[in-house]
Amino acid sequence: MLPKKVKNPWNRYCELMRRHPKAFVQSDGLPIITDPFAVSEFANQTGVEIGVIYESPVWFWVVDLVQGPEGLVASERLLPVRKEAEVVAIPVYNDRYFVLVEEGRQVLQNAQLAFPRGEGIPGMSPAQNAAERLAEALQAEVLSYGMLGSLSLDEASGGGSAYVILCRITQPDVGVGDSGLPRLVLCSMDDLKWKIAAGEIGDLVTLGAYGMLAARI
Repeated sequence: MLPKKVKNPWNRYCELMRRHPKAFVQSDGLPIITDPFAVSEFANQTGVEIGVIYESPVWFWVVDLVQGPEGLVASERLLPVRKEAEVVAIPVYNDRYFVLVEEGRQVLQNAQLAFPRGEGIPGMSPAQNAAERLAEALQAEVLSYGMLGSLSLDEASGGGSAYVILCRITQPDVGVGDSGLPRLVLCSMDDLKWKIAAGEIGDLVTLGAYGMLAARI
């Protein structure tokens, strides 16, 4: 579904602030100005709308009024509609092979190798979510898991946050992806390092999860 223009951007913005205050935590560097009189004066002087400009089932396109070093400026950002943290699973088969999935990227118009990743599901723990994601993507069961921590995702990666979980799994079903290449890639830690160094793995979330894992080895 395409994003739709919001009829009253400022009212929707105020509603969003009440419902999701963590998305509007003040920063010492660029504090958000929420005084309605200051916002109205800025909009009248510049012709720039402040508030939620567009929204879709996935994103809110927000324009904040912030206090910059040289005065008030409008700053755009995308906020995810979903509330639950995502999950990124690092699957390990036979205590030796890491499993990466070939995933299509619409923005890049190609496929990337990545650790399996899924949206947060209300009422489901990150471990349960990871198990379901791996059963779907790899046709594998989780034997054991360990929580490595969480990543803060930028707008390009979907926004919000993601739990990173190391999962020991049963044998995955490799299969064939849409490109005709193997749908899954199994590689050792050395192979994984080589693929990252060679630029074969460029997914930012996967690189962040790998960095979290490497810091613990």
